[in-house]
Amino acid sequence: MRIVSVFLLLTLTFQSCKKESVDSNGKKIEHIYINQDSIDQVINDTLFEKQSESVKELYKIFDKEIIWTSEENRKTLFENIKNKCEEEGLFVENYALSKLLAYEKNREKLNYYEFQKYDILLSKAFKNLANHLHKGIINPREVYGNWDANYRNPIFNNQITSAIKNEEITALLEKAIATHEPYLALKKQYQLHKELPEDAFINIPNPGKLTPNSNSAIVPKIKKKLVYFGYLNSNDESTLYDEITVNAVKKFQENHGLPNDGVIGGGTISELNTSRSKRIKQILIGMERAKWYPNSLSSHYIYVNLPEFKVFYVKDNDTVDSKKVVIGTLKRKTPVLTSTIHEIVFNPTWTVPPTIVKEDLTPAATKSRGYFAASRITIKDSKGNIVDPKDWKPENAGNYRYIQSSGYDNSLGLVKFNFHNRFSVYLHDTNHREYFTKTNRALSSGCVRIEEPLAFTKTVLMEEDEEKWKDFEIDSIVKRAETKSIPIKNNIKIYQFYLTSWAKNNVLSTRKDVYGYDEDLYKRLRNQSILN
Repeated sequence: MRIVSVFLLLTLTFQSCKKESVDSNGKKIEHIYINQDSIDQVINDTLFEKQSESVKELYKIFDKEIIWTSEENRKTLFENIKNKCEEEGLFVENYALSKLLAYEKNREKLNYYEFQKYDILLSKAFKNLANHLHKGIINPREVYGNWDANYRNPIFNNQITSAIKNEEITALLEKAIATHEPYLALKKQYQLHKELPEDAFINIPNPGKLTPNSNSAIVPKIKKKLVYFGYLNSNDESTLYDEITVNAVKKFQENHGLPNDGVIGGGTISELNTSRSKRIKQILIGMERAKWYPNSLSSHYIYVNLPEFKVFYVKDNDTVDSKKVVIGTLKRKTPVLTSTIHEIVFNPTWTVPPTIVKEDLTPAATKSRGYFAASRITIKDSKGNIVDPKDWKPENAGNYRYIQSSGYDNSLGLVKFNFHNRFSVYLHDTNHREYFTKTNRALSSGCVRIEEPLAFTKTVLMEEDEEKWKDFEIDSIVKRAETKSIPIKNNIKIYQFYLTSWAKNNVLSTRKDVYGYDEDLYKRLRNQSILN
């Protein structure tokens, strides 16, 4: 019988020995130590029940016996914790390496409880390390209420069991490491930024305003940084802000969300002066997020990176089109999600969603019933009957449906892309086209609004049927001002992600953390110890 009391285990199952010590008050303490040659080493119920379900399941596979009997397994795990944290941007303290090493050093002296606790900590360290390499430290579904993208499966206990039994700890961990390009590109930047010399991060004084073809003593310092960060091949030490350097600065500005005009002012200098620690922090946050997303995207998809304020249409790994977008405000954040485009609607009507009914429509209409006519909104009751605005009752506002007529000034504009999601959001045109001139475009009520949406839509529909859509069919539909739905036959995926750092062509890109997710995420990454 495996499950017995602690007392019986101490007196019957184990051959043990006793030693005495004296505490700080002079009181004698008796310690019971394990005979390490004991065969039936079983985890006691009290300690077992404190563990997570996943850890319990692992020990059930081993009949609740001590798992880490192999010295080679233990040694290999210690080496992997140290090396993988260094290489993959994880934090050694999350795996309690110093405590594990202390246990190992005194293994032959551990009492019964410590011996079991040590074994469980080894198991938790291995399981956590494997999963953190594979799918990230944090489960975004548990942190963000507006996160609905696919998430990776964990490393299963049968894989953990096999690796322990066959002494294949390193093999499993190597296999677990994320290998898709977004992660690998950031990982390369992580190593680069750790290894760059100190003068890559020296502060450059603010020139006020440095324009192309001007001379300044700070130009060689700027060139040096641009070489380090992958934008220039060499630094000629010239003080002339020449065309080659201007183009490199423009690319740097673009990659960090700055106006890419080539003029060097306070914003560009501040970005160039970003400290090593801040850059590495941004990269580690990006590496974590990269693990949350699929290993590979569909061959045919629309991709929105929310902090970048851009949408991309991609076919066979080639970006066919890209446009600026407006995303949700801080109060009404656009969700992270994956779905499939199933139709495009021209001249759409707009059914006002509940949040906007409560927070915007009701207060405005309460002040003036003329709001409905001005906004071209029709009120309908639960039976579909039209309600006269003068009969509308604010206290019953949530019981009506509100439908805005189609047209150029409709909140959805002239076109929208429909895809199934639990947030009732979609891609669409907008009646606030002036928003696209702004740098910070977190201005919508949650949907993603596209600049030049008809041109973007034509690009997408040309992939559906080039002959039908290559000329002026879209213009004709829009001019008729009638609502028309176009089913999408191709399997066009949509990905709405949130990335404030990523890398491409060996250079790093960053964006402002518009929703304020980064700081909290980093704190969570640093506070996932197996001792918690």
